[in-house]
Amino acid sequence: MQCSAGVYFSHYECQGHQARVAGVARLIRKRFPQGNLFFIQAGRPYGVDGLKARGKVYDLPLSFTGRACFRQEAIPPGPLQAARRAAAILRIISREQSGLFITETFPFGRRECAPELGPVLKALQKKDVPLAAVAGYPLLTGAPAGWRDPLMAFYDRAFIFSPPAERDYLAAFYPAGAARRAYVNFFKEQAHRISFAGYLDPRDTAVAEIPRTDGKVRVAVVRGGGAYYLSLIVEALKAGDLLGDAFALTVLAGPSTTDKEWALFNTILKRKKVPNTVLVRSLEDYEGLIARSDVCVSPAPYHTSLALLKHRKRAVLVPFEGYGNGQRFVEQPARAMLLQDHIRSQVVPYTNMSAATLSAAVRRALKTDMKGIRVPSSWFAGADMFSAWLSRM
Repeated sequence: MQCSAGVYFSHYECQGHQARVAGVARLIRKRFPQGNLFFIQAGRPYGVDGLKARGKVYDLPLSFTGRACFRQEAIPPGPLQAARRAAAILRIISREQSGLFITETFPFGRRECAPELGPVLKALQKKDVPLAAVAGYPLLTGAPAGWRDPLMAFYDRAFIFSPPAERDYLAAFYPAGAARRAYVNFFKEQAHRISFAGYLDPRDTAVAEIPRTDGKVRVAVVRGGGAYYLSLIVEALKAGDLLGDAFALTVLAGPSTTDKEWALFNTILKRKKVPNTVLVRSLEDYEGLIARSDVCVSPAPYHTSLALLKHRKRAVLVPFEGYGNGQRFVEQPARAMLLQDHIRSQVVPYTNMSAATLSAAVRRALKTDMKGIRVPSSWFAGADMFSAWLSRM
């Protein structure tokens, strides 16, 4: 069977969403080996080499989202800008003769994309093109709360690649009252359409073990694919001196690290008194670094947390909560609580983070008794559930 499938995604110049799209693409390609696959990148052109190997990548004109959205909400495009972008999407879909169209994150979030996607969803519905939504986690963003309700009606199916437990933890972090009720009620009303599929594992193969030769405690410090918390890397580099020679740190600054940040990190590295740290900007085997560590220091983004749960690793988490300015991100604090409850992670609030608190938390994590920890296998069934849906097409 031939199939032409398109995936629309956006990002804030970070790689988490692209990685999730690549995971979905892998499953589509497995189901339709000879099918046509294309991607529409709605954000600023950034890091799509992994997708180009799977299909065509189109960049929309007049992009309006980027790293600044971690500090302030994205401003939706004006009517003319949205119309031009919508027309570009429809031209791409027509050219590729799409028989399946998927949006990543939208409409659970990314309200700023509604002006351009609304006309697209209507046009595809008229042509009876199957529509699906995928998201890594059940986060609902954008005000007012009901903006996404009419859009959900366009979708045949929606997959959230996390277990229902993430929904329950997130609900507890929404402000009590109307906001929390709206969150809970949305998933009740959309239960017929939304599947909590379980985490989408980004790899098919097992992590290769690397023999130990020095007997040191391996500490992996990772920032994830996001462009946030520069000070996590700064304080972790300093914490290496407090931990001493018995520890070996690999500090992964992240592919979204700017040249200015990279220069700062290297300046601090040169000032270190204890030569126990390797600083790298990016790493192909991201999960392998986490899996082979004795302790991982990180925020609590999706793919990093998935690896921590999968390998049941000792962890020190500094969940991303935003930078103030009226913003309060609840996704990572909720997930950090989940990891604290299920794999006994240490949680250090960003406001309390320093080299001293990080080094102390690493030592506490090492003493954590990990016996008896069980993470349900159903939590990692995302690929199976999505593939089962594809098999019915």
